Amino acid sequence: MLLCFYIVSSCTNEYTLSSVEKNLNLVSPNGIKIANSIEDLRAHTAKVIIDITGAAAEFSISEIVYMPVKVGYSANVKFIANQGQVGNYILHYGSEYQLKSNSIVSMDKSGKISTLQGGGAISPLQVQQTMTCLRLGDCPCLIQVVITSNGTCAYGCGDCEQCSMSIVTN
Repeated sequence: MLLCFYIVSSCTNEYTLSSVEKNLNLVSPNGIKIANSIEDLRAHTAKVIIDITGAAAEFSISEIVYMPVKVGYSANVKFIANQGQVGNYILHYGSEYQLKSNSIVSMDKSGKISTLQGGGAISPLQVQQTMTCLRLGDCPCLIQVVITSNGTCAYGCGDCEQCSMSIVTN
């Protein structure tokens, strides 16, 4: 009887959005939605956290910062996971960008993996991409965004060489 009660009660526990999450703006300055709903963005964030850490974790989305791109969008999605760990990832769509990381792995929708070199400009794609920095050592790996002099975003993992940048086509 106790086991039956536990199963029923555990199935009814749903996540309650924080007041911050309820007020997040999912529409970029160029008028394009980055996700259909906060629940969809949370589901995507949960997958990103597994990709970054290798394990599921409780989290809340703390902020979305939009970069000033001329077309498409570049959204820096920030989250707080277990016991205050901070993390982030980029949702990018439709504008040219640059990569400033030495170690870059890219995966397309079919699961094809390729290795890229950092440096030059990447032509705009009309698909959403998720960019993260994966931790390979002891330093924290947060993706960083710099706006270049010509107005494009340059993405990298900062000064830590123990990170690998990951780009996944959604």
